[in-house]
Amino acid sequence: MIDTFQLADGKVRASQRLLLPVLPEMEGVVASRLATRNAGHLVDDYTRYIAWWTWGLVRPARRRGDLALSLGGHGPTILRLRISEGATGGINAVVAVLSIVGGLAAVAASPGGLLELRLALHSGASSGNAVLEAEVLVEQYAPFLLALPLPHAIRLAIYRGTQARLHRAIAEGFVRSVVAQIVNECGTTHHFARTY
Repeated sequence: MIDTFQLADGKVRASQRLLLPVLPEMEGVVASRLATRNAGHLVDDYTRYIAWWTWGLVRPARRRGDLALSLGGHGPTILRLRISEGATGGINAVVAVLSIVGGLAAVAASPGGLLELRLALHSGASSGNAVLEAEVLVEQYAPFLLALPLPHAIRLAIYRGTQARLHRAIAEGFVRSVVAQIVNECGTTHHFARTY
């Protein structure tokens, strides 16, 4: 798992990324599995994973064209996301881009944050083995916890100790889950790296 976190001007960039080598004889099989997916499937998988991981405490719901992540389904909206139409990653890639447009966990006066879900197969033509990549990337996100009227060190400690940890745990679990799903659909695990 490759985990990165950057903070600049009160905005977060965080990425949880898993790379899995794929032997040449399985590259076509994995590519065919990716061809059956689209951005909507990736978003649905992600929201189902959040609901499962939180034991139903956080529930996704489509509201007026947006995706709302709410406490208990009827409680306050934690995050409101807008799904970009036609988000795609090209050949052998599925990318879903969601704009962070509101919710309790976001600073309303600082829009522009993005949540990107990526599932891609990078060809092994030059290196021998292809690589299956799964990533959850958050960019330009302004968390409310970093805007609290407290000293910067305290705000950062609160954010990193709570929301950042939750996001990291959910994102890492999701990328492992979506890669495991592809591996299982291919019907074999011995053509993938033993480290998975």
